[in-house]
Amino acid sequence: VEYYGTIKLNVEVPEEGKPYLVELLSEKDKVLKENTITGNETIVYQYLKPVKHKVKVIYDFNKNGKWDTGDYLRKIQPEMVKYCPEIITPKPNWDLDVDWKIE
Repeated sequence: VEYYGTIKLNVEVPEEGKPYLVELLSEKDKVLKENTITGNETIVYQYLKPVKHKVKVIYDFNKNGKWDTGDYLRKIQPEMVKYCPEIITPKPNWDLDVDWKIE
């Protein structure tokens, strides 16, 4: 247990009430954990190895729980994706607080 760390991600979304998918990624962009939020929220990721992690958010306004590429013929844009500007590396036996205001 002392080997693993915890990330407390404080997410501030641009629009309350709309669905957003928050994904914790490995350094090679593999999805490790996924959460759906609809407002400002604190997400706690526990038992993480002390390696580099990334976080991204998908604006899931059609509420299907996944990223959509869009449709050129129907003139539908792909769902917007934003990445947290910092690479997060949890320390062993430590809680790391990260604040992210999504613009």
